[in-house]
Amino acid sequence: MDAFGGNFPQVETIAEVCQGDHEHEPWGLVRQGSSKRVHATSLEKHYPVLLCEAIVHSFILRLSEIGLKFSAKISMQHASRAATAEQSKSLRLPPLISPYKSKLLLFFRDSQQVWPE
Repeated sequence: MDAFGGNFPQVETIAEVCQGDHEHEPWGLVRQGSSKRVHATSLEKHYPVLLCEAIVHSFILRLSEIGLKFSAKISMQHASRAATAEQSKSLRLPPLISPYKSKLLLFFRDSQQVWPE
């Protein structure tokens, strides 16, 4: 059984039980070729759209609960770049794939850290 964990209760909204009426892609270590074993994520396995939406929803619930407000308005230029997965040096956006192994993300409101607690 695969599971998600988080340090905020809204992560539990992701919980769903598979109906079992379809095949799942392999997870964890999988064979590549005759003897090599690799993690399925390294083969660029993608989360299903509904799972991605559930993950985003859980974060929106948490961040809204602590008072952060979201704006759905984005520039057409940024939207088109995101849709084509193109990086532009002139936009000064962060790269799609980070050169670092891990990253710490903090949210602030009025100069006070609000997430993670």
